[in-house]
Amino acid sequence: MRHGMSHPVALIPNGGDPLIAFLFGLLVVGVVAGFAARLIVPGDDPMSIPWTIGLGILGSFVGGLIGWAIFDREDAFRPAGFIASIVGAVLVLFLWNWSQSSSRSSGGGHGTPSEA
Repeated sequence: MRHGMSHPVALIPNGGDPLIAFLFGLLVVGVVAGFAARLIVPGDDPMSIPWTIGLGILGSFVGGLIGWAIFDREDAFRPAGFIASIVGAVLVLFLWNWSQSSSRSSGGGHGTPSEA
């Protein structure tokens, strides 16, 4: 980590459970990245709030993978920060919309995430 930044576990009061802190952080990043991606990507995305959070969480891991590919870090499968998470979520949403539009044009279709 950069100089002056604390480790996330150090921010947990009374030495709390790092897993709970990780999951809470992942949820916060998922909310922010998912809603930001839905604002950035044009078109109507009829997703529920849980699907939007899932989009943000998946985008966080995609952003981490992209960061690994670009910067050659040792840990490929990890969540990324806010900006990379938003970039990853935008890519995931573009791919989702593209796959849905191509499946609708070919006659098949799996429905939208809100219908699942």
